[in-house]
Amino acid sequence: MRKAKAASPRRTRASRENSARKAAQARGLGITRRGDLGEVAFVHKAMSLGYVVAKPYGQMHRYDFMVEGGKKLWRVQVKTSTCMRDGRYQLCVQRITHRRTVAYKKSELDFVLAYLMPVKTWYILPISVVAGRRSFLLAPPGFRGKNSWAEYLEAWHLLGKPHGPAEPMYRGHSQPRGGARMQPTTQAVGKRGKQQAPAGRKISSSES
Repeated sequence: MRKAKAASPRRTRASRENSARKAAQARGLGITRRGDLGEVAFVHKAMSLGYVVAKPYGQMHRYDFMVEGGKKLWRVQVKTSTCMRDGRYQLCVQRITHRRTVAYKKSELDFVLAYLMPVKTWYILPISVVAGRRSFLLAPPGFRGKNSWAEYLEAWHLLGKPHGPAEPMYRGHSQPRGGARMQPTTQAVGKRGKQQAPAGRKISSSES
C-alpha cells in the first residue's frame, strides 16, 4: 500500500496564503456591500424627510454626500454598523490613507451619519464629536443602559429644515423630540459642555 505523499512546505505555505487572500477578498466585498446598502438607505431616508441630496463626482472626497438643509450645504459621511458589543453597535469612523487608519479632522466633513442596519436606526453625529475618534458604541432603541450619545439619536433637525415636504410616514422626524423647537446649529449640553454644530456652507440667493 502506497503512503500518501506529504505536501511540500512551499506548497502548504502557498495554499495558506491563497486561502487567506480569498478570505480577505470576501471580507472586503462584505464591507463594501454593507456600505453600499447603508448609502442607499441614507438617500431614501433623507429624501423621504424632504432633504435635497447630491453625490460629489469622483472618489477623492472625504465625504459621501452633500445635503441641503435650511440655507446650508453639509458634507456628510455615511457609516454603517452590523456588529454588536455589550448590547450596543460598534461603529468605526476612521478612514484609510496610505495603508494606515486615521481619524477624521474637523476640516474634512460636517457630519457622520451612523446607520445601525439591523434595527434601521440613525445617529446624526456632528464632526465636533467625531473628530479625533476612531470608533463609537451606539445603543439601539430600547437599550436599558446608559447611552452617552442619546442626544444624536434620529437628530435629523441638526441638518436644518428640509426644503421639500416629508413623506407621511416620516413627518415630524426632522424636529426635536418633545415638541420643543431647536435651532439647527445648536446641540444639547453634554459632558463636554455646550457645543455647536458645524457652520456648513451658506447658499446664496442665486443658488437657492
